[in-house]
Amino acid sequence: MVSAAGTTYAIDPKYSFDITARTGYLVNPKTLIYVRGGYSNSRVRATVAAGSNIRSDSDSNDGWVVGGGVERQITSNMTTRVEYRYSKFDQDVGQAYRHRVLAGLSYRF
Repeated sequence: MVSAAGTTYAIDPKYSFDITARTGYLVNPKTLIYVRGGYSNSRVRATVAAGSNIRSDSDSNDGWVVGGGVERQITSNMTTRVEYRYSKFDQDVGQAYRHRVLAGLSYRF
């Protein structure tokens, strides 16, 4: 939420999802370097309040996502990873983008 000259602006991301594929290269038997790409979607609500006048709108935005990361095996059933993703969305009034850094821990049964 940002305020300027008596007006408050708020952006509230409702949800987002990605449908991606990844491909990679085994640097050694325990380390995978990979790239990822695919479709991204995000629904965002924007609100502007000036005094008692409040205006709000929400929109679902389609876009694409690219990124890459490193996955490392730490035991025979467990891996950890760090990943960066860049998403770009087309909107009626311009373009929006998002940068994300993700970390994960996976266990295989």
